[in-house]
Amino acid sequence: MLLLVPFTLMHGFNGALDTLMSQAYGAGQYEMAGHLLNTGRFLMALMYAPVFVLLLFTGPILRSMGQDEKASDLAQEYMNYLLPGIFFMYFYDVQRR
Repeated sequence: MLLLVPFTLMHGFNGALDTLMSQAYGAGQYEMAGHLLNTGRFLMALMYAPVFVLLLFTGPILRSMGQDEKASDLAQEYMNYLLPGIFFMYFYDVQRR
């Protein structure tokens, strides 16, 4: 469940960005498309901070919800390896759209 949070936020923000950038590019407003791209990058960087904090404490969050300690520790280890990749995934998704 905790892994769905960063992906859901990313697709929500970038879905709106996709529509606006397509309209700007189609209308020949390349400067506006660039502005929207930079705004999307900025928003992804801002959004990464709370996601980082949430996923950094995956183990304690899962333990407080009654999850097994061994499973919580393994989930925390997985998130520790995944956290740097999420940052770059956010920026890749903005650039891709």
